[in-house]
Order: sequence, then C-alpha cells, then structure tokens
Amino acid sequence: DGTRYNVLAKRRSILLVWTGPADNEGVVGFRITAASSALSGFSQSSAHFTPNRDLHPPAHVPNSPSGADRGSTERYVRYTKIVIHGWLSSIAWLVMIPAGMWAARYARLPPHAAPESIHRSSVTLSIRLAWLKLHIWLNAIGLAFAFTGALHSYSALHVLPGTGNHMQSAHSFYGVATLLLGLSQPINAYTRPNAPRASEESSTPRIRWEMLHRSTALLSLLFAIISVDSGIGEAKGWGSSEKTADVARGGYRLWLLAVVLATAVLEFVRRHGRSRSEEVGTGTEFDVLIEDQQD
Repeated sequence: DGTRYNVLAKRRSILLVWTGPADNEGVVGFRITAASSALSGFSQSSAHFTPNRDLHPPAHVPNSPSGADRGSTERYVRYTKIVIHGWLSSIAWLVMIPAGMWAARYARLPPHAAPESIHRSSVTLSIRLAWLKLHIWLNAIGLAFAFTGALHSYSALHVLPGTGNHMQSAHSFYGVATLLLGLSQPINAYTRPNAPRASEESSTPRIRWEMLHRSTALLSLLFAIISVDSGIGEAKGWGSSEKTADVARGGYRLWLLAVVLATAVLEFVRRHGRSRSEEVGTGTEFDVLIEDQQD
C-alpha cells in the first residue's frame, strides 16, 4: 500500500516484520532504499514475498499501518531523549562543573589577604567575595543538568522491548560512576570540618577532608571526559551519521584542549601571584601579578 518506514538507528542488520491483510492473495513487493553514510549515494534492493497462511504473526508486531506509525514515533522519541541526554551531560561536565571548580581554585582570596587590598574593579571584588557561592551554584546547576540527562537516557532505554538494556556498554559504567561521584560532593561538603581562622593552621580532619573533596572532584571529571568521548561514539548507533559524530568528537576534543590550556594559564597566574603576595603581604594573585608587570 506504499507505506514508508524510516529506520533512524544505524545497524549492520535490520529485521523488518510485516503482517499482510487477511484478504491479500497476491505477491507482496518490498523496496529498500539505504545509504552507508550521510555523504554516500543511495542504493536500492527489492524482494517479493508470497503470503503463507500457516504462519502466525509475533505477538509484539502491530498488524496495522497505525501500529507501524506508532513504532516509528517511539523510535524518534527515544532518539530525541538520547540527544537531550548528550547535550545536558555535555553542558554539565564540560562547562558548568569545570567553571565551578575554577571559582574555588582561582577566584578566592589568597590566605590572610584582606578584601580591601584589592585594587581592581568592583566586579573583581564581587567575584572574589562570592567565590564560594559561585562554586556551589555552578556545581549545583551542573549536577542538576547531569541528573536530568541521566533520567532521559534511562527513560529512552527503559521503553525498549526486552530486558537487559541498561549498563551494556563502557559509556554506561563511566556515566554512572561520574554521576555518583558528582552527587557525593554535596554530602561531602556538608560534612566538612570548620575552616581555620586567620591565625590558625588547618586541622588534620580539615586537611583530610580537602584531599578527599579535591580528589573526588578530579576523579569525577576524569570519568566525565571518558564518558563524553565514549558517548559520542555510541551516538552513531542511535541514528547520528558518522560525519556528525566525527565533527562532534573533533569539537569536543578542541574544547577539552582549550579548557586544559586555560587551566594551565590560570594555575600559572595563581602560583606566581601568591608567591608575590607573600612577599608584599597584601593583595591578590591577579592584582600583584598585574602590578608587577606594570613596574
């Protein structure tokens, strides 16, 4: 009857089961048009089948065109959920959470530096004094994005027929490990010991907590890097073309390189500025570095 089926997922082999009308005594013809990639040409294959009254349709196969339409819609919904999962997870682990880490590492005042020692703009002062709020909110928003993305991924796989669809790839294990490590950070932060006063040294529990907090954050970020890269590879199986996946992986690795270089620059500024602030006894690492360059 000219019904068209769009198969979004890319697979090496696809099984199409068709149930013919009960009054059809003739030969049924199939024509399949396919392409190996988004840039390659189309090829067509055709076949003809004779009805067999002795065969019974499987219970899960719809017996009407409307059922086929529903199946195509469900595949599209699953694909959309996977795309949302990818975008939310990427924004969380490549933008929001690294920015939250930067706020804690590079925006705070050096030890024993007074806020009035900042000679830069009011914006700099605001960022310096609000580093903890920035750290908390950027990470909280990032974790909310990551958790929402995980829910979309779970929902997309949960509606697939059969069982055993979850945790079937390295991407799944790295993704779950990343999310669990990330969600453990708010609990870790809630149990932190009190920070030392200006004239005090950090206590042993505080030092141990800081080591655990930082190592857990770095480990979750490492797992996130692996998870995003493996997730881009799996996108091919969910309907993305090889060209799209390759472009996405290239853009991701360029972004990762830019983040690493920016972190290296910020780390250099931090270390140099703090050593200078210890010499003069005032100011912040950025202010001291700029004043030193101007001199």
